[in-house]
Amino acid sequence: MKRVLVLTLILLCRPARALPPEEKEMLAVLGKTVVQMIYGTQDTARAECEAGRAKLTEASPKYLGAYIESCLALAAAPFGPGKKPASCAYYQRALRIWKDNPPPKDDDDSRIARANRRQEWRKAAQEHCPEDAQAEPKAKPAPIPHVPGGIVETQEGISFELPEGWSVDKFDDISGWTNLKGPDGYFMRVERSGLGGYADYPDKENLPDGRELQTEYKPFLPKSKSFVLYARLMLKDECVRLGITRIKSEEGVEKDRGFAWLRAVASSVKVLGPRLCIGDCPPGRVQPKAKAAK
Repeated sequence: MKRVLVLTLILLCRPARALPPEEKEMLAVLGKTVVQMIYGTQDTARAECEAGRAKLTEASPKYLGAYIESCLALAAAPFGPGKKPASCAYYQRALRIWKDNPPPKDDDDSRIARANRRQEWRKAAQEHCPEDAQAEPKAKPAPIPHVPGGIVETQEGISFELPEGWSVDKFDDISGWTNLKGPDGYFMRVERSGLGGYADYPDKENLPDGRELQTEYKPFLPKSKSFVLYARLMLKDECVRLGITRIKSEEGVEKDRGFAWLRAVASSVKVLGPRLCIGDCPPGRVQPKAKAAK
């Protein structure tokens, strides 16, 4: 159970990117609330939510109130499996607030962060609210074709080449990032991103085309023996973020193999144009190399 809560905290505390200061503060409130659900009580968790509410003023954007409702949803019932009817009304109110008071359409990273947040609330409402559970489920996407050595073209407006032995596992339907599946339990995420909210990775190198690749090979969690590999391919005013993980392996990512795959993908990245969608994105496509070159 505690492992689930810790993972929830990690997700809530992802970099806030270029969000406005008040909105970042609301995310911090959510993080504190999860900490209280782990180490405190529901009462202390609710107190964190109300302390967050007190920080909002008449001048605060109305859409920020949705974060307080989602905070109270977290504190409404103990974490664990099964439906939590006590959380239902809070998630419904959060969604209604954003429908009546839409967040600003500012930079892409902020819009993507909010689109993901709204999707989380929708899923929670479907899980915990009987009436929402009756909604028609989203149609499953068509199977993604396996094209060895193919060129992946994403809704993020980038393309890259698949390394040998790799295939596309998923195209995200919120922003269009790609999850790749490799041999021996390896996975790689490729995502176009702005630069806000991220520190440089410690190790840097120049690829053959002169672009800078920043990398960090480190334990997944402190004192863990399982390693992961993260990278940023630096572009003009933005970057492509890459991350390699490995499941069902005590050691995690093998350094030499991980770097070889990561450099192969990063070296092949091309910017095709602007991002094509945010929210309800159709899948990207995978084409044979010869066809994509035309």
